[in-house]
Formats: sequence, structure tokens, C-alpha cells
Amino acid sequence: MDLPLYLRVVWRFRLLVVLGFVVAIALSFLSFVRVSMDNPHFVPREREQWLSYSALMVTRQGFPWGRSAYDEQSDPARFGQLATIYARLATGDAVEQRMLAEGPIDRDHELIQAAAVKSADYSTAPPLPLIQISAFAGTGPRAHELADRATRAFLAYLTDLQAKNLIPESKRVVVDVVQSAVKPELVTGRSKTLPIVVFLTVMMAVLGLAFALENLRPRRTQAVAEEPPLAALPKASRRSA
Repeated sequence: MDLPLYLRVVWRFRLLVVLGFVVAIALSFLSFVRVSMDNPHFVPREREQWLSYSALMVTRQGFPWGRSAYDEQSDPARFGQLATIYARLATGDAVEQRMLAEGPIDRDHELIQAAAVKSADYSTAPPLPLIQISAFAGTGPRAHELADRATRAFLAYLTDLQAKNLIPESKRVVVDVVQSAVKPELVTGRSKTLPIVVFLTVMMAVLGLAFALENLRPRRTQAVAEEPPLAALPKASRRSA
């Protein structure tokens, strides 16, 4: 690799290289954001995905989990089954309508999920009497807000169902909030691969053009160097000269 030669070529065509560098930066920037006349004027092309979640516990009055023995009504397997059912209800249409009453939901980029928590040690064990409600959104505060709204909407929906069906409070299933919506965490960031590829591609094309122009230039100094010096010519040739 003849580094001095490369530097000479780059310096000789420095205006072309500088212009190519500016174009590469501009194209890389445009591959990362969209230009809009609205405010803000620059919007990232890719969306981030943030996650926030809350944890609920399915139980009954009297905190049966604090007893050394449980009766038939406090069977952990039964509450685990109820957690699975309630997880489906938490993402149902009725709960979604309650959420929409508090504000809009972008169905294209925002998602609410709920699932019964499985034991980490035993994959084949029945689900625990715990429900995790997760919210995915484009920003951290938005994910936190959706997780909180989904939790409130589900609890209100469950309470209304129990009241409409005239279930005595002493016999109602209780769903307690074990953990409120946690601090959001970034799940998927914006990829910077495309801007880097665009920048490198443009700069390689510019440098390739600079070397191509260098090869097309007339080599005057080389032609002069290839001519034999006058002292090396034969005497007859020097007299005629």
C-alpha cells in the first residue's frame, strides 16, 4: 500500500473529495431521518420500541398465601388458571374500550400484551397466580402511560363484572397490584447500519473517481523522465543535434 501516493491523489483532487464527503454526510443523514415541513422538521425513519409492564396477583380475601396450609378455595393451581383467563380478558375489546375512553392508542406502533407468569425453574409447571401486563410504545413515557392505563382499565372491568353478576365481596376473586408500571426500558433502538453503509459507499465511489481521473491525466513528467539524457547519446547523434 503506497500511502504517500494515495495522499497525493487525495490532495490533488481535494475539492472533489470534500464535495463527496459533504454529499456522503447529507445522504447518510437523509437515510436516517425524514425531512418534513411539519414540526419537528426531522423525523427518524425507524422507531424505537420501549417496554413498561406491571404485575398483578390473583388471590382472594384474607391473603391465603400467608397461611401454612390452604383449603380448597385457596388452591394455587386454581388461581394460576384464573390468571391465564384474566390475562386474556386484559387484552380483550372491553378493556380496550375503557382505555380508549382515556385517550387514543396507535394500533400500528403500540401494543398491549398480558400473560400469566410461568415459574422460572419449572417450564412444565402450571402458571403462577400472577399476571404481567406489558405495553410497547415508541417512547418510554408513552409505554409507561399505556401500561398504567391498561392495568387500571382491567381492574375496573373486573370489578364491574363482579358487581353486575351480584357476587358477594366475601366471595370475589381479588386482583392486587404487586408492581405498578415499572421504569421503561429500551427494547429496540434505531439501527445505524444503513447510514454507515451509505456514507462508506459514497466515499468509496468518490475516491475511486479521484484515482480514475489521476490515471487519465497525461504523464508529462513520466514522458520526460523516459527520454534518454543528452550525454548518453552517441557522438554522431550529438553532432547532428
